[in-house]
Amino acid sequence: MKRNTLEERKREWFANRKIEWRKERWEEARYAVAEEVEEQLAEEFQDELDEVDEDWPDSSELQYRQDERRRELQAEFQKKASVEDEEAAWQEHLSKHKDELEKQFAEYDSSEKVYIRRQMGEPGVASVPINRISNLHYDTVSGGVQAASRPLLYGLISCTDKEGDTGHSCIHGMPPHDIKVCVLEEDNPELWSKIKQMVK
Repeated sequence: MKRNTLEERKREWFANRKIEWRKERWEEARYAVAEEVEEQLAEEFQDELDEVDEDWPDSSELQYRQDERRRELQAEFQKKASVEDEEAAWQEHLSKHKDELEKQFAEYDSSEKVYIRRQMGEPGVASVPINRISNLHYDTVSGGVQAASRPLLYGLISCTDKEGDTGHSCIHGMPPHDIKVCVLEEDNPELWSKIKQMVK
């Protein structure tokens, strides 16, 4: 299988590291957002909370309004956290960890690769380091569109560990995601015996 050029592989690898970094940054921001939201709610509803008894009939209506406002505030704070200086922060991260990231890329690029597809017959073929594929097992249902097939070998990978296109769109939420991929003997003749030893 023909691989992309070194420059293309490196660009894709660093783009995937940015995806992982963004998720970690978002998770950190989420906890800070939760604290800010609750502080804002307490301030906005303080007078009503002081007056309302939980047994009063209208306490559920107040709870409903609080929940609605909580969702609004979460959206506002999360949007702010996601766009504020992201590119500048990413460039700072790259500069700070340049040597470490370059070493990680070199190890990734030189590692043994397993060629994978989303399902049998799909034209898109990607590769992933052999030590980054897990739960290898035989199944009759593919990942993605859940296509039925004869028993084939499938495994799990992170969508940020692959090189190339397997048709995964990340539309189900913030990446990275674990995805189910198909491993075919015809794509991996030289590694097939080693791959079979990894099957559970």
